[in-house]
Amino acid sequence: MIIAKQIGANDQRDGAHSLCVFHAGHDSHARECVGFGSGCYAVLKSTFLSSLRNIIMFTRLTFTVVVGVAFFAGLFTANVRAAEVDPFDQSDVPLEVDTTDAKATKIILVAGAMSVGSKPRKHEYFAGCALLADMLKKTEGVHPVMVLGGWPKDEKIFEGAKAIVFYMDGGGKQPFVLDKAKGDKITALVKQGVGIVHLHQVIDYPIGPGEMAIAWMGGAYQPKVSARGHWDSTFDNFPEHEITRGVKPFELNDGFLVKMKWTEDVKRVTPLLFTDAKSKVAKPSLDACIAWAYERADGGRSFTYTGIDGHEAWELEGLRKFTVNGILWSAKVAIPKEGASAEFDQTLLNRHFDRKGGAKPAVKPKTDK
Repeated sequence: MIIAKQIGANDQRDGAHSLCVFHAGHDSHARECVGFGSGCYAVLKSTFLSSLRNIIMFTRLTFTVVVGVAFFAGLFTANVRAAEVDPFDQSDVPLEVDTTDAKATKIILVAGAMSVGSKPRKHEYFAGCALLADMLKKTEGVHPVMVLGGWPKDEKIFEGAKAIVFYMDGGGKQPFVLDKAKGDKITALVKQGVGIVHLHQVIDYPIGPGEMAIAWMGGAYQPKVSARGHWDSTFDNFPEHEITRGVKPFELNDGFLVKMKWTEDVKRVTPLLFTDAKSKVAKPSLDACIAWAYERADGGRSFTYTGIDGHEAWELEGLRKFTVNGILWSAKVAIPKEGASAEFDQTLLNRHFDRKGGAKPAVKPKTDK
């Protein structure tokens, strides 16, 4: 340690002295000062400012590190949570929740019970209806209501409905075929002008109940008359209709039902899509018709699309818009020139499946053309 007596010019005038103590081997900021001279004041000031700068730099560095750690921890937690989402969990989808808005357009989405024997991502009725609910909410004033198991627990949910969508197995498995009272309930709703929508296999009716379905829908799949199968098909030519507004051409391999038995009043039926197992682009004909609009004599509207066997079909914007337009048209909602919104939460595409033995990765279909 070196001790020196430091006398500045001003110190000599006022007699003030500063005794400065220097620690050998350290820089000048490590010195200790005794006294009140201007030289020692300068040393103290310099030491203070240097220490303050160090504190600020350390604080900034610490803040940056803390924020960075928090950010990456958040990402990691989000990824872990995403990975932990059960694709079969349907508990977050509200069921039979009515609207309190009397002006709302209530649309009931009736998802069939799990399709026994079908493969994962085939006949995913609940998951498909959940996607439709998300899309329909994008249209102002529309209130979609989800129903599980093919029929509501409380039939009062039908009150005030503008349209009812049925997406489920057919072939006599429909609850309203198995139970005559349920079929009579739908007939009563039809007479009130409620829109009815059939998607995929629900249009398959046994002989007898098929006549009831033809009265509702304008046409129906009938044993020994109709046909079904899976093949590639391209849809790029649409008739002028509200349901086809804004629909982009699309192509996919899907399961279709064709050769319906039609109502005698067939002029009320407007064919919308056609497919043929022998050609990707089918010639328009009633035998090749797989989607149609039906303006019923009671003033109500019905819409049928026999596709959407595979869940991956929902990835196609053209197909989504076509289906959403058809549902809204059935509910007598005006369709804008560009078509209704068919946007949806992409994360929902891999959610809400029926537990059929494990979810498989989504199969990317042929894209919109």
